Amino acid sequence: MGPAGSGKVRGRAQAPAGAVARSRARAGTSRGYRETLERALAKACDLLISQRDPDLNEALAIIGQAAGGSRAHIWEVRDDGRVWANTHEWCVPGVRPLIDERRHLEPATDAPWWKAKLEAGETIIVPSPEALPPEALAEKRAAERWGIESMICAPIIWPGHRLIGFVGIHDTDQSNRRRTAVKGWALRAFASMVGAYWIRSEAQRAARLVTERFRLLAEQTSDPFLVVDANGILTYASPSVTRVLGYEPDEAKGKKAEDLVHSGDVERWRRAFELCTRRPRSHATVEGRLRHKDGSWRTVEARMDNFLDSPAVSGVALHIRDVTELRRLEHEVVAVCTRERETLRRELHDGIGGYFTALSMRAKTLAAKLAAGRAVAAEEAEEIAALVEQAREAAHAVSAAVCPVPPEPDGLTRALGRLAATWQQLTNTTVQFHCPRAVRLCDLAEAVQAYRITEEAVTNAARHGGATEIAISLMEEGGVIELTIRDDGVGFDPAACKGSGLGLSIMRYRAHLLHGALDICSAPGEGTVVTLLFTPSRSSWSDGDESN
Repeated sequence: MGPAGSGKVRGRAQAPAGAVARSRARAGTSRGYRETLERALAKACDLLISQRDPDLNEALAIIGQAAGGSRAHIWEVRDDGRVWANTHEWCVPGVRPLIDERRHLEPATDAPWWKAKLEAGETIIVPSPEALPPEALAEKRAAERWGIESMICAPIIWPGHRLIGFVGIHDTDQSNRRRTAVKGWALRAFASMVGAYWIRSEAQRAARLVTERFRLLAEQTSDPFLVVDANGILTYASPSVTRVLGYEPDEAKGKKAEDLVHSGDVERWRRAFELCTRRPRSHATVEGRLRHKDGSWRTVEARMDNFLDSPAVSGVALHIRDVTELRRLEHEVVAVCTRERETLRRELHDGIGGYFTALSMRAKTLAAKLAAGRAVAAEEAEEIAALVEQAREAAHAVSAAVCPVPPEPDGLTRALGRLAATWQQLTNTTVQFHCPRAVRLCDLAEAVQAYRITEEAVTNAARHGGATEIAISLMEEGGVIELTIRDDGVGFDPAACKGSGLGLSIMRYRAHLLHGALDICSAPGEGTVVTLLFTPSRSSWSDGDESN
């Protein structure tokens, strides 16, 4: 304050009343315009979030109209930034669309200045082409060519500060700096919405892809795939559950998994389930019997994986493998081995044992004569020698029955040739063996399995098929051994014999032990072709490598 009566007031000068009123009016107008744009943004945001398949063109129109532009567009960055693609455009009535004429740009040459600004995360506000800096010559020429009077562009940034696109509005009034700033803010907000929408869409697309991949894998696999919740209730069953257990997938859902388990196996399944559910992502394996829809029982191996903490699964996944036939074959093979041991015992006792008994008796008689000083005829010694030779031949026969393949690299080739000759000699069947090049195997066990399959196929052809001609073929190509047994017998329907023909089942089991493939092709009246393909577990010998 000045001296009393001076009429002056010290301090800040006061603005004229008219200027204050105009400033307040402009501020009020800016606030009103901002509120208009905020309502437009809320409407566009609601459109992008609430609708299942939102229309970006509709959201773009909302923002373009609110900003007072003649044209609005969305561009997507592709090919690691080498190409910009114009994906959406909105125009006021009467304004010529440009999206078909400039669908793609190469920013490195068409808009380098623009590219640098947007990649830096800057919002570009251009009141006129003349306002562009000298280094934006390409952008200025483009604006003049397309008749663009002004522009505002806002970048769309991916997490990690990577430019994935931008949003632009043409020909907005930029005479009011405050309004122009509000438009820039609104466009940045809308660009963020579009970016969020793209990220969400990409996440949904990836989730759909994973879901579809899981669905295809679950539906196409031959082994059932089940999901049970924490209470053991089935919440999902793959289509293959019908093949193994007889239930349709929807029919199986809702059942308590424990109710399908045999009473003798329930406690074991409970312990496995409790072990699996103790902590997330743990697993357990169990074997047991599950009830088929027709009341029969299937023996299965099950692996349980705990995904109770995963929103995508929310349960324990059970991968089930039907081993009913495998276990039956294993028991049958054990029974066959038991019968073979019993046969071997009889052969040793009645065959070789008989020779040794006779040898013992002759030797004792000879010893008694020698002790008494009596003369011994040469014929008596020759009889003993003959018995020894007969015992040796009997032992060789037993050895061949136990292991028909000689423990040599080309043992399988020699054994199959001998098998063909023996069958042709003992029967009226013509049996031919063809092997263009000796197949040499390192693993005797594999050779024996292949021989047994051939033996069973020849036996079936001669005894049951009434074949007059049988051809055995053995060859190796590309490390894969192919063994074929072809006959001209009466043939049969393999599907009708599936599971009932013990010989065929054991042949398949032997092929399984070889990790090979066995194909049986036959039809009534058309003969039979049995083909075995397998890859030896160890390298074969070559013909010229005698060191092996």
